[in-house]
Amino acid sequence: MNAKELNKAMEYFKKTPSVLFACLFGSHAKGGANRLSDIDIAVYMSANVSHSDLYKHSLKFMADCPLKGTKDVVMLNESSPLLAYEVLAHGRPIFIRDKKVFIDFTVAAYSRYFDTKKIRQIQFDALSERIKGGKIGHFKGNCSYKVAKIRAFACQIARTRKTH
Repeated sequence: MNAKELNKAMEYFKKTPSVLFACLFGSHAKGGANRLSDIDIAVYMSANVSHSDLYKHSLKFMADCPLKGTKDVVMLNESSPLLAYEVLAHGRPIFIRDKKVFIDFTVAAYSRYFDTKKIRQIQFDALSERIKGGKIGHFKGNCSYKVAKIRAFACQIARTRKTH
């Protein structure tokens, strides 16, 4: 991806005032893209943008961003600690409206990533053991009680909605 294309993307994101920063990540940022690679873009928006509006913006950015190729857009406002870390550690900023917001988000994202690293390792180890033992996808125990409880709760919600 050349500087001219990145400049077009910068100008594009600049036109949306609620975009505080946008980053290129994945194979295009690392220099390992090939003709089949999609373009991964991470966007961070103002805190006053609702969840549904974040979703709408991500679809709009995928469709309208001037970068050539298939685009995959993630919203950093709702990203996992692992994804935010990957974007910031290995990605390239395309556009930064507010450097303080970018720095504050980066510090917080790194903090969340390292705070949750041990949990991710425990999950990985447990999953690896289940795979090695051939137990992946098999639940040991009786879950019918939990399923019945969930079903009863769903029915209760359905009845409540009918009466209102």
